[in-house]
Amino acid sequence: MSIWAQVEHVEDAFRPLAPREVPHVQAALDRAEREVARYVDVAQRIADGRTTSADVTDALVQMVVRMMRNPGGVRSQSSGPFSQVIDASVASGRLEITRAERRALGMGTGAVTVDLLDLTIAAPVRHRITSSGLVPERLIP
Repeated sequence: MSIWAQVEHVEDAFRPLAPREVPHVQAALDRAEREVARYVDVAQRIADGRTTSADVTDALVQMVVRMMRNPGGVRSQSSGPFSQVIDASVASGRLEITRAERRALGMGTGAVTVDLLDLTIAAPVRHRITSSGLVPERLIP
């Protein structure tokens, strides 16, 4: 059973659920929570002030609602002269953590800058092509 988000949160954000949908939504919330837990310790991030329990709830609910809007993962559909393209950012059909949800969870959202003079990391290496193959050259001795 999900700790941070409940079925009622999904109903508030999406729509009232049919009784047969409730177990599926609960299972999706549980999976969403496990997916987030693979990357961060939510309780520790809340204790550190990097996120709030409300932000965690919102992120989990958004993950599940995005999946529920398009459970089959349909990208487009047409009927006669009419066609429709499904926006994957709001209805991907997959349980995934978006960049906005990563920010809400206090996670890193992209590339980071590393100081090349930082002696705690391995020295950068460039490979030079020679007749005997690739030869590594250290850029900083």
